[in-house]
Amino acid sequence: MYTNKDLDLAVAEGIFSDTAINKFRSLRLLSDSAPVPTEAKPTQVADARANDIFVVMGCMLLVFGSLWTLKTITDAEGVSVLIVFISAMFGFGLAKVFSLKRQFAIPAIALLLACVSGVLTLCIVALL
Repeated sequence: MYTNKDLDLAVAEGIFSDTAINKFRSLRLLSDSAPVPTEAKPTQVADARANDIFVVMGCMLLVFGSLWTLKTITDAEGVSVLIVFISAMFGFGLAKVFSLKRQFAIPAIALLLACVSGVLTLCIVALL
């Protein structure tokens, strides 16, 4: 794309004549005002957001897998507060990544629900 400054520089260097540049500018003004025909967009079977459900399933496997792994490693009876806290913060961190950096709404909401359920579990354990 050429700017008016580039065209004026070409006239100053003697590459194009001033009349040729003026004709070109008037032609561009006429072509810009003409309506551009719109073509029908092809129908997409699956759009880019169709993979969100698979991202949600993978994230849930990752969060609950980390919960299970931490529970297996610590060999604690019942639900340990530290394990639930780590899993909740892991889900919160992933939700922040998916909402801010990747801009995936559905996985961010699902991970935020996992984080909230972890916090609620912490509250229930603390009350008992």
